[in-house]
Amino acid sequence: MPPHDEETIESPGSDPVRESRPRPARRLVGSVLVAGLALGAGIAVGAATRNGSSASNAQSTSAGAGTTSPSSPSVVGGTSGGLDVAGIGAKVDPAVVDINTTLANNGGAAAGTGMVISASGELLTNNHVIDGETTITVRAVGSGRTYTADVVGYDVTDDVAVLQMRGASALPTITAAKSFPVLIGQPVVAIGNALGKGGTPTATPGVVSAVDQTVTAGENGQSAETLHGMIQTNAQIQPGDSGGPLVKADAQVIGMDTAASASSGGLQQASPTTGFAIPIDTALSIARQIEAGHATANIHLGSRALLGVEIKDTTTGTSGGSGAPVIGVEPNSPAASLGLTAGDFIVSLNGTPISTSSDLTAAIAPLHAGQTATVGWTDSAGHHHTATVKLIAGPPA
Repeated sequence: MPPHDEETIESPGSDPVRESRPRPARRLVGSVLVAGLALGAGIAVGAATRNGSSASNAQSTSAGAGTTSPSSPSVVGGTSGGLDVAGIGAKVDPAVVDINTTLANNGGAAAGTGMVISASGELLTNNHVIDGETTITVRAVGSGRTYTADVVGYDVTDDVAVLQMRGASALPTITAAKSFPVLIGQPVVAIGNALGKGGTPTATPGVVSAVDQTVTAGENGQSAETLHGMIQTNAQIQPGDSGGPLVKADAQVIGMDTAASASSGGLQQASPTTGFAIPIDTALSIARQIEAGHATANIHLGSRALLGVEIKDTTTGTSGGSGAPVIGVEPNSPAASLGLTAGDFIVSLNGTPISTSSDLTAAIAPLHAGQTATVGWTDSAGHHHTATVKLIAGPPA
């Protein structure tokens, strides 16, 4: 694929299921998935305006404390191209963590991967890995210890998030490649918590097949974002790998595994044929802004404001009007206090007209917990309502 081509993909992140499962890698929309994996029961309704999504079909067990030291990586697919995959894994694995989240509503769960970027326990991962979380636990591959983690900040647009492990110290960190051009044909290894199994990370060798790619990635056709400057590889990126390192022969990290395309049936039913990674300098630049407390139009610090509706665009609606269709309401949320119910359509927020779910997500994104929002909606009978409510702290979108 030549540079600057645009493709639609899904990411290897996390989807809700009854058991802890890896978040599917984000897909190119239409053919690519995010590399996260959803594991738990139910749909994550609790996010501020989380788009409705169905459970992942991937099957795996939840990642536990596992071994206390990394062993030789499990090599999957691809070609080693002369790479010392085991040696690379031995250098990189101690700075890799398994991420497991509990999702809002009905105890859903998801899994992904993270990279340690400070000895005090700051982690770099994809935003979609923590999408809709209410609690986050991470297992350090190097020590086998499990920690609770908090969201420092996140960038939905660029799919980057920074977490902080509580009580962590003296942790090994990744080594990021500096001023190193990524070359087509360059051997690489994708490392991550493939299928959310935990334990020793899976290492998948391949080569860089293109650079500076533009892809639109989403999970199950929802929460899609267009990502630019992506590294393309034929290394097999699987559900659960999102947030993991893409490394070169000297074990330096050149990218963060984020998305993959599959020939058919999605990542859970078919082997991914193309993987995509966010360049590490791009991800770390966003992370440094988050660490410095520099909020922007895209970068959000801490927890997000929660309205408490689940939304999903549909071709038909009971009210027949435009707006963001409500398909679920989180109990004890601001939305519930307003009397919003499934079948309603949100048509305005703070005076801004809302025609689609994306409009509502964009309107809530800049708001913070404690702020008030004036919501306009139509009910299933077509009656219009307007009311003001105070937003509460909720999980990232």
